[in-house]
Amino acid sequence: MQKNLVVLYTRMPRYFFECLTYFVRSNPNYSVFCLCNKPSEDAPFSLSNEEISIEFLETLDRSVGEWVDDKSPSLIFAAGWTNSDYLSVCKRFVRQIPVIVGMDNLWNGALKQRVFCLFSRFFLKKYFNHIWVPGSKHERYARKLGFSANAIRRGLYSCESIYTLDEDEIKNSSNEYKEVLFVGRFVDYKRPRLLAETFMELIKEPEFKDWRLKMIGNGPLKNSLMQMADETKGFISVFDFQQSTDLKTSFARASVFCLPSSNEHWGVVVHEAASMGLPIIISDSCGSYPDLLEDGLNGLVFRDKDELDFKKKLRKMLSMSEADLSRMSKNSKAIAQSISVENWNKTMLGFLR
Repeated sequence: MQKNLVVLYTRMPRYFFECLTYFVRSNPNYSVFCLCNKPSEDAPFSLSNEEISIEFLETLDRSVGEWVDDKSPSLIFAAGWTNSDYLSVCKRFVRQIPVIVGMDNLWNGALKQRVFCLFSRFFLKKYFNHIWVPGSKHERYARKLGFSANAIRRGLYSCESIYTLDEDEIKNSSNEYKEVLFVGRFVDYKRPRLLAETFMELIKEPEFKDWRLKMIGNGPLKNSLMQMADETKGFISVFDFQQSTDLKTSFARASVFCLPSSNEHWGVVVHEAASMGLPIIISDSCGSYPDLLEDGLNGLVFRDKDELDFKKKLRKMLSMSEADLSRMSKNSKAIAQSISVENWNKTMLGFLR
């Protein structure tokens, strides 16, 4: 008997779409129907294949409730609780089928979060009977929201399976220079300017002349980053957003991955980098720390909003020997394997049993 899964998203990322695709291919007795906003201009991911039905809110010709009813869902997944139309649907189905909320908010102990937790215990259960989160920091918040341990699952996000190095693939360390890679939107909270400015300071020192910085993405800071790149005369390069195949090549050629974000709820790109065997630098506020990075084992962690500590950690990474970078590379690959589309598939099936 064919069963239908309904996915209600805001703006669906490519990596989540691939998890859904893997699920359908692995479980042919299930169909997946998605409703979401169109991809953003800064990250124009391609969301199309023959296995998943996807419609966009901007062009929907009926109400959300009517669209969902037409699918006769066996399970509903909603990304967050900010869309009132989505909440209305979830409330109608919560006592009949699994209704899961995806949450990637981090627990930070702020007054706003504490107040929200006091009331959420009473209203969230009206809409959802399960919560799915990326990692340990998010699970802590889920517990404070009133969800019991058996209603919480980890592993909400997984990078695409394309991001992996086969056992016989060895990262090329014989290039003319070594490369720090940044991948993300060029916006303030991801702090690409901090990375570029710090790198510009370091390359003034002779010992770092064999390093380069490659930045991939789109966003409002792109022009200023390109101006900075021009000033370095080849030490920094800026490229447009890349689809998965091209991005894998960029990961494979890089030596280190750095994402100095100050407000990164998870950072699937960190999982991509780790899967590709890259040593990593992120802040201690990043949602994927410590799940995807053990300080000193497969990368370095710096104190959020501490620019001096960031410079110290970037300097330390760029000063490492090939042997140390290789050790971190192997550890990144091993840690990344704890999260996968295969495990995502098992978790989804668990909700349905």
